[in-house]
Amino acid sequence: MDNKTNAENIFKVRYIGIGTPESGDNYFEESTSANKALVEGKTLRLEKDVSETDKYGRLLRYVYVRDIFVNSQLVSEGFAFVYTYPPDVKYSDYFLELQHQTRNAGKGLWGLELAAESPQQNQTILIYVSSRFFIIVFILESLKFPK
Repeated sequence: MDNKTNAENIFKVRYIGIGTPESGDNYFEESTSANKALVEGKTLRLEKDVSETDKYGRLLRYVYVRDIFVNSQLVSEGFAFVYTYPPDVKYSDYFLELQHQTRNAGKGLWGLELAAESPQQNQTILIYVSSRFFIIVFILESLKFPK
């Protein structure tokens, strides 16, 4: 997710550790609106991990608005998914735990999974979420292993 912060200069910021649906993908509008509601017109605090910028020159940062950790808020509400790129992995375990909870609750973009028809035994579900990501869920409870 790209955002601009305004001081004397304008910088593009890439949120570390998360990704969001791209324009034209399912849940893009909802994710964009949620981000705007959190950050637009507000004073942001930016936290650096290891890298300064990405290959596009965007600042790589964790973003806060007062006491709200925006990166984690977007994941916990289902508006973003975990997308780590080493060496910037300071909060990756935290984000993964939030995503697990959010997915289990069927929140946000993870609700798209729950909207799919229930699978038959031993069936694999392939769910489109983004042009860059596919989520494959195996129904492990229905698999039988030889003794």
